[in-house]
Amino acid sequence: MGAKTALLAFTAGDVRSALAGAPPSGRAEAENLVRRIHPGYAIERIADGTLDDTYPPDDVTYALALPGTDLLIDHRPVLDRPSELPEHLRRLGEGRRIVLHWMHSVVDWLAFAIWEDGTLVRSLSLSPDSGIMENIG
Repeated sequence: MGAKTALLAFTAGDVRSALAGAPPSGRAEAENLVRRIHPGYAIERIADGTLDDTYPPDDVTYALALPGTDLLIDHRPVLDRPSELPEHLRRLGEGRRIVLHWMHSVVDWLAFAIWEDGTLVRSLSLSPDSGIMENIG
């Protein structure tokens, strides 16, 4: 099974600082974030939890909405080339930093990317089988 991550963060500052000692996310704020991430989808609440599971089941999004920082864990947006992140997700990051981290240890694949105020600054996606799929910035 291996380890997997599918993390996407939108922040006005440093993600780590925003999460350190952060209060729990409000349910309404987290639900609103999921609605913006998946426009047009029927959204159903699930039980509260933690962000320990970095790769939820199909059709599940874990979300955290804090002042200045939104974080989601969902493998539906995962692509081999982070630069192809859907436009509506990039728009959610306007005026903020977008941090993306995707990883699948079974195939030794890793992708990460950073956008600053809508501009892609760095993107890297690689695996032993496919080699370097993307290397920007």
